Amino acid sequence: MSKGEVTVDLSISCRNERATCRNVEAVVGPDTESEILVTGHVDSHDIGDGARDNGAGSVLAAEIGRLLALNEDRLDTKVRLISFGGEEPGLYGSYYWQENHDLDAVKCQVNMDGIGYSRDLMVNGSESVREVFEESARRLGVPIETNPLSSVGPFTDQWPFIKEGVASVTCRSREDSAPVRYGNTEWAHTHADTLDKLDWRDMRDLGIQIATAVAGLADAETEIPSVPVSAVRDAVPEPVHEYLRLAGRSEWE
Repeated sequence: MSKGEVTVDLSISCRNERATCRNVEAVVGPDTESEILVTGHVDSHDIGDGARDNGAGSVLAAEIGRLLALNEDRLDTKVRLISFGGEEPGLYGSYYWQENHDLDAVKCQVNMDGIGYSRDLMVNGSESVREVFEESARRLGVPIETNPLSSVGPFTDQWPFIKEGVASVTCRSREDSAPVRYGNTEWAHTHADTLDKLDWRDMRDLGIQIATAVAGLADAETEIPSVPVSAVRDAVPEPVHEYLRLAGRSEWE
């Protein structure tokens, strides 16, 4: 490119076949009208083994459900655990759920994506939910990094909910604190995204941290206000708006 204009002919030999995917759900806690969503997704494919992205998120959803079920009688709010399908080709599972349920009944969403390779948690999204995570981390004596609404975007299952004003966060592992043995490299969407990049001790700690925060969110005294849609729109950076326009998915135009 440094030598000037370059012309490239690109030939791609592939096709997309029609397919069916599913959302898998479980519920713990009382049968309340309000509920908390704890979500992961499955998006491994022919060139992505999908351990970090996002087998770990779905496994943690199941583990959080197991931990909460041990204390089910202490929950004030129903918790719905979901593993969405079809995330990678276009958030199909989460959009389907959002479009077919009453979002007024969703107190908040805790989404997990790109997680499991470090027990240092990073939480991005709504302030009211982040505050509960920060308080849980303080009680447990563990580090946590939180980031505001401007950190969210249309590339994970948080998006179909937060764009509609549902208080929501996405939980990730902090890449810069991953052990050296993992290479501190982004393995997602490659054949290298394998189980050897994960450690069950990290997963165990993350399960405890997130389950503790979810239990706090489920407390009847914990108020989680919805997020003004205008605040989400204004917080999203302009390059993301440009992406949405180009993709024909601009949510507010």
